[in-house]
Amino acid sequence: MTTGMIVPPRGRRPDPGKRERIIEAASGLFGGRDLASVRMEEVAARAGVAKGTIYLYFDSKEDLYFSILATRLSSLLDALDRAFREEEDPRLRLRKFLVHSSMFLLKYPDFFRMMRKEESSFAGALPGPGVEVEPLRARLRNLLRSLLTRGMEAGRIRTMPVEMTADLIFGALEGTVRRCLDEGGTPQTHNQAPALLFDFVWRGVQADGVGVAPPRSAVPGSTCIERLGGAVIAITREEEPGEGLSAEIVRLGGRPLRIPVLRTEAPVDAAALRAAARAAADYAWIVFTSARGVESFAATWRASSPEGSGEPGFPATTRIAVVGPATAHRARKLFGRCDCTAAESSGAGLADELRRREAMDGTHILVTRAEDGRPELAEILRGTGALVDEVIAYRTVAAVIHAAPIRAALHTRSIAAVTFASPSAVQAFVGQVGAAWLGGPEGNTLIATIGPTTTAAVRALGLEPVAEADTPSLCELARAAARAVQAQQGVTP
Repeated sequence: MTTGMIVPPRGRRPDPGKRERIIEAASGLFGGRDLASVRMEEVAARAGVAKGTIYLYFDSKEDLYFSILATRLSSLLDALDRAFREEEDPRLRLRKFLVHSSMFLLKYPDFFRMMRKEESSFAGALPGPGVEVEPLRARLRNLLRSLLTRGMEAGRIRTMPVEMTADLIFGALEGTVRRCLDEGGTPQTHNQAPALLFDFVWRGVQADGVGVAPPRSAVPGSTCIERLGGAVIAITREEEPGEGLSAEIVRLGGRPLRIPVLRTEAPVDAAALRAAARAAADYAWIVFTSARGVESFAATWRASSPEGSGEPGFPATTRIAVVGPATAHRARKLFGRCDCTAAESSGAGLADELRRREAMDGTHILVTRAEDGRPELAEILRGTGALVDEVIAYRTVAAVIHAAPIRAALHTRSIAAVTFASPSAVQAFVGQVGAAWLGGPEGNTLIATIGPTTTAAVRALGLEPVAEADTPSLCELARAAARAVQAQQGVTP
């Protein structure tokens, strides 16, 4: 079975990404039809390659089919392994298992459909090329089984038959993903579904006396459970009212208070961005680490297109890779597609995903970022042998805020928690309001961050976040703030 890169005969080097293009094309066909009804000519046409090229990478149609399953399962398992590192708490491990698994399956819906068909069609031993899939499925099940066993031993999960419990959890996971796909939800609703799934599962498996909370009413018009009880949550990122993090706070029963401490501006060297946009067809990949980067590059591309035509008309040979579901959503909206989204929403996770897809040596990549963005992604890609160009797509500058009323609200605890989605927001907020008003000897205000990098920025200023998002998304940042508020109120979520 050919889950790794196959080098074509006569010493020819494979085209970068061709194997992944074949996998993507075949997944769309296998996901909606039976294996027997899909012809290799269709796969070739959809992938934009000759039929014979497919056989340089896969021995047969069955080999291609099961290689897709093995490749995607391996990626999911790698993401779970990274998420479980240095995390011992059974509740958080179960949360990470369900959130990462469901988001991965929603990202690759054709793989999800193929897995469901494979389980029903090949109930026993898998045929020839499928022999490598079964150990991966067993590894995924063992991961959940071990999680449950350790939770029972620690007294956090009530004692019950492990195999049956695992079956029930996998059933709930499958049902959640299937409903999301059937309803055609937006990325925002897809972000909410995994969190609701975890709530449902945890309330069923938690040991008596663990995580017991008083009844909470549902937020009107929402599928989420109310957690914030009207608490005021400060939002320091730039966003429109009722969108992004504000919408997530409202869904969790809170009241968002927008205090945008940053504003987005064009880069100082706009000529470099225009040159990169005009040369888009020269790159195998263009990488975006934020939705704002996508917006800035797309606008520059449109302005530099012939006669300023409003359509990006993005080159078919240039693929788009992004960090995070919000960035992927923006790329699909502005460019009509997104070819690669990291299973783990980080620059390192995206680099790993690209390396899994193809050999990077000699691949020409453009990395777009904010002026104050971290250079690690470009450095990692250069370390793989890729030819990497960087361009500044936008810059963030501090916006003037009225600090006095904010300090008063923090002092009286009218603001229950402050959320930060970037290190620059931390520095801009503390620079104008002052660290003493956030921390102080009594730790008056709760701080919630979107991830480790932002947490490090908070700690560098002598403050200590109370909560960090499980995964770097606005939905999880809102839930982190909710957990912090509940903990302060003596309620275990």
